[in-house]
Order: sequence, then structure tokens, then C-alpha cells
Amino acid sequence: GSVGKLLAALGYFQALADTWPDDLDRRKAVLRDTIMTADDFAHSDHHTVRLFNVETRKLTRRPIADDDQASVWEYLDWMLSVSSNSAAAMVMRDAMLLRHFGKDYPVSEEQIKAFFDTAPSSELTQLFQQTFWEPVTRNGFSLDEIRQGSFFTRQGKVKVNGGGNSYATARSLMEFLVKMEEGELVDEWSSRQLKRLLYMTERRIRYASAPE
Repeated sequence: GSVGKLLAALGYFQALADTWPDDLDRRKAVLRDTIMTADDFAHSDHHTVRLFNVETRKLTRRPIADDDQASVWEYLDWMLSVSSNSAAAMVMRDAMLLRHFGKDYPVSEEQIKAFFDTAPSSELTQLFQQTFWEPVTRNGFSLDEIRQGSFFTRQGKVKVNGGGNSYATARSLMEFLVKMEEGELVDEWSSRQLKRLLYMTERRIRYASAPE
């Protein structure tokens, strides 16, 4: 279930750190300034996200729709705070793009479409596993105990075959949280950002939510 979204976030932060290992300012800028535009990877989801209009001071809640634009930070928050499958698919799309294009990321909408339309299916599967499976083992976990094997949306699965099943154990989830607290998920900075995303936005519907 939604535990796999932790691995989507891990994959993005691992790709970010691998691309700019010694440049935290660049990593922060990518998260803040990269604007993602929802496309058919986001099809479809019933979870609603918070859309705040700064000028009118109006807050709206609705599912993500085509052409919705937000920063990487916002898509990460939508994925983790309200468990949006559409947001998760967009984060996973961009994690793969970051892994593939490296320091040329972010790329244009035309380049995104061309890449996913023309890359062989086997290469996309390999890239998916490099993006989301390799960080699991690099961070000390076993793929036999925790793994995200596909996209979270129907169209995401159509575009990219992840090549495996998704599962986790209670122990692997606890090990994930312990490593996060110890600053050992990717690196100390990435661990802290993941913790902020999990605990510092609106009340969780998963992970740490309780009425009190």
C-alpha cells in the first residue's frame, strides 16, 4: 500500500544526492524551483490535494488534474501527506528523469514526452529498478523484505513496467524509520527532509495520524 511511497521519495532523494553529492544549495533549488506539470502519468486518483491560491487566499481540495503545476516539494508533500497516487506517479516519473538526465534535469515537457514515448520498454524497466530498487539495497535494506514494484497509477503502469511486485514487512518499515532518525537514509540532509515531509505538514491520513 502507501508504504511504497516512502520508497518513491527515497528514490528521488537518492537520485538528487547522486547527481549533486556536494552541492546542497543545488539540491534545494531543484526541489524548490523545478515546476512539474501533471500529465497522463497522473491518471487517475480519487485522493484530493490542497491547492492554495496565494492571490485570492482561497484553499481548494480536489484530485490532481492534467496540467496542474507545482514544485517538486509540493508533489512530494501531496504524495506523503494525503497519499495521492497521482502525485506519487509524478514523483516517480521525475525521479526516473533525474536518474537518466542527471545534471541536465529538469528537462522540457517535449523532452519528457519524447523520452517515455521512444525509450524501449526493457530500458524503462531497467531505469525504474535502478531508480527505486538500487536505493533500497544501497541503504541497507533487502529487496526480499521491502520493494515498490510498479507505478501507483494505471497509466503509469502502462507506460513503465516496473518488473516486480510490491511488498514490505513491519520490521523493514521500522528499520526505515530508524535509519531516517539516524541520518543514514541517503545522507543526513536527505534523511532530515524526508522526516520533515512525513511529520511537519498537515495531519497524516497514514503513517503517524491519530485523532488526538
